[in-house]
Amino acid sequence: MMSNVEAWHTLGVLAVAHLFAVMAPGPNTALVLQTATRSRRDAFVILLGLWPAGFIYAVAGLAGLGALLAAAPWLSTAMQFVCAAYLLWLGAKMLRGSFRPRREILVKLSRANLFWQGFITNLTNPKSIVYYASIFGATGAFDLPLWAQAAIAPIMPAIGTLWYGTLALLVSSGPVRKTLDRISHWLDRISGIIMIGFGLRLLTQR
Repeated sequence: MMSNVEAWHTLGVLAVAHLFAVMAPGPNTALVLQTATRSRRDAFVILLGLWPAGFIYAVAGLAGLGALLAAAPWLSTAMQFVCAAYLLWLGAKMLRGSFRPRREILVKLSRANLFWQGFITNLTNPKSIVYYASIFGATGAFDLPLWAQAAIAPIMPAIGTLWYGTLALLVSSGPVRKTLDRISHWLDRISGIIMIGFGLRLLTQR
């Protein structure tokens, strides 16, 4: 068991490492940016869905998700195919939506759908799966006192939520949004292609 001083040091390392991890572009980033160009409110509902999925992975990582996946390769493969299928579906949906009138897309959105879209996107994010399955082992977080583990589990997804929230605020600000709105269909297409690319990449990984 770590001392309190060692625990605080490990918490700091985890927080900084996680910030850099979420700053790397991925499906979450593409979804938040694509949504923020349409509506700041919608983007923040997406954020509400990202946090609980991250929390689930943080708890699972502390509980030994990495060891479970290593001991059951079939489970890792199943998760890989499920995650890839969702990313491919979401990417195709974005591409289809980019060819429809903007007002038609806005009418079909609901807060519940946005929340679950954020939740499932983060839950099926290949970067999240690999990251949470390994980061705690790399930092020795399994030896953290119970209070430190209870603290880092919600803090890590909160760091991601704050980062994506900052991006959403920037993209949905008046001047930026006015500029991006003129090319919104192209942004939707790029986001869809990114999602499909992540899905295909996940399918081809071994």
